[in-house]
Amino acid sequence: MSGFYSERAICEIVWLVASEHLYNMTNIGLNIHSDMLCDISRKKRSEAS
Repeated sequence: MSGFYSERAICEIVWLVASEHLYNMTNIGLNIHSDMLCDISRKKRSEAS
């Protein structure tokens, strides 16, 4: 990565990935799920077929 990004950019990427992971793990622990938007789009496609 250091060939393409500065040290600061690498730290920012790591921070972003780690904070998103923590957010997702917290939601799982609190039993908070997505709003099922992915399932809605699949359902519409299957109904159209």
